[in-house]
Amino acid sequence: MSVHKKERAQLLDGALVWPYSSPDFVIRAGNRFVRLDIPDADELSEIVALQEKEIGRTAALQVTQAVFDANPDSFRVFRGITPCGTQTYIAGFASFLFLNDEGECELEAGTFIGRAPTLTSLSAPHVPPAATYAWALVARGFGALAVKHAALSYRPDLYRGVPVWCTAASDAGAQLINAEGFASKRNGAGVGGVFRTDQPAVLKERAS
Repeated sequence: MSVHKKERAQLLDGALVWPYSSPDFVIRAGNRFVRLDIPDADELSEIVALQEKEIGRTAALQVTQAVFDANPDSFRVFRGITPCGTQTYIAGFASFLFLNDEGECELEAGTFIGRAPTLTSLSAPHVPPAATYAWALVARGFGALAVKHAALSYRPDLYRGVPVWCTAASDAGAQLINAEGFASKRNGAGVGGVFRTDQPAVLKERAS
């Protein structure tokens, strides 16, 4: 754990965890292993570059930095582990916008702009949001596992039962979104479609 991360960690129920959640664990994806983690601020430029390469026109670095500063828990990074296990590299990431009532109203009205969210529409840290917007996912080759473990890494006392919204940016993304039980709200069930679910399938599994 880096010094930067140590500064953000604290004791909760006797364990060293993040101020919001505790995502530091390893996922097995086929023949490789991926560590789920919260990125450091100096890794955001690499995340944005990966996002632009894999998804296309998305939020700028300045916007990404502002969201990170407001709530680092909005991001999960997937670190590939080299065969010897001594080095890691960024293999993908997931990002979320935790929205207050203003943000939820924008989603319902169709005025929400994912590439440039209004910062006043973000919920305060440690406050259960009115809605969660799945902002971006880059996890080539392990998307379903990435969704599952990213969701399970969030504290249920803050996020369980909160509706989740997302927009399909690719055919693969649309397939994954539909498989997770999201219902189309606007623009159909394919690319460009806006979706919502009151509880993703993976969280229903945890609750049962």
